[in-house]
Amino acid sequence: MNRKAKSKAETKAKKVTKEHPFDDIREWVGADFSTPPLDAKWQAEFQKKIDSAFGAENALILAWSGDSTYWDGFYTDWYADGSPKEGSFEKKPILLLGKYKLNKVDYYYVIPPRWVLLEREDRSQYEADWESSSWVADPKMLGGRKRIRRADAPPSMYRWLRTIAQHDGTLLSNDMPRCCQHMVMNLNRPCHGKYRPPADVDLAFIRKIRENMDAAGVAQRADAPRSAKILQDAASTTKFYLEEAAKAERTAMKEFMMADPQRWVGDLIHKTGNTLSAREIEAAMIEGLKQTENEPLGA
Repeated sequence: MNRKAKSKAETKAKKVTKEHPFDDIREWVGADFSTPPLDAKWQAEFQKKIDSAFGAENALILAWSGDSTYWDGFYTDWYADGSPKEGSFEKKPILLLGKYKLNKVDYYYVIPPRWVLLEREDRSQYEADWESSSWVADPKMLGGRKRIRRADAPPSMYRWLRTIAQHDGTLLSNDMPRCCQHMVMNLNRPCHGKYRPPADVDLAFIRKIRENMDAAGVAQRADAPRSAKILQDAASTTKFYLEEAAKAERTAMKEFMMADPQRWVGDLIHKTGNTLSAREIEAAMIEGLKQTENEPLGA
């Protein structure tokens, strides 16, 4: 191979093996993906194509995973009676690779940098069910439940519809792509593929939705009120956040009990004739709470 041909081959090999910055998972840790990689004008133009393909304006939304505008919101800390603590409301990412602790208190979310298609729902579709769906059962709270969402329903909510990404090819079109198999089987995580910008293939996906709706005689999408279950599953990662919320209640109950240990064990001491001092009571309660915190949920 002459020098010129060798140079071309090396250049081609570099292009093939070079990873997009958004495909290196190591770079996702601590990264700020709040700014989309394509400007607002481009997004607006592609949104018009989506509206045209679907036949309705802003029913399906093109969104960047790091744009918190479309994220669902939850309370993350509660008093022992299940009411949320001021300042504990947080918006949660639509896409999530994982949640990692920095220390006992601080943590961060690792967000896959991807474009997503979302289905928009108006307040009228979930407002009637909002109050009941804003609370979840929690037997460890004094009232047996806690509020996970704000009292007022937001103007819109967004359901995850599709992550825009490039996946490895397979021998058969109906097989799970190799990259997805690897993530699920080896890492037990959903596969977010490789980064790619929105393209005609996504518009074809939307047209297919429209065609299926027309064939079924459905005039609009998402035109009926939503149940509490559907509302809780609105975002693809909502279940994860609900599970995280279930774990957080232990702190609230511990604070409540430790504020007045005598109140919680005083009656027991009176009945058994125990003569523990206040300090001994507090030490015993702390030890008991530590053991409870180490138990798996549902134990």
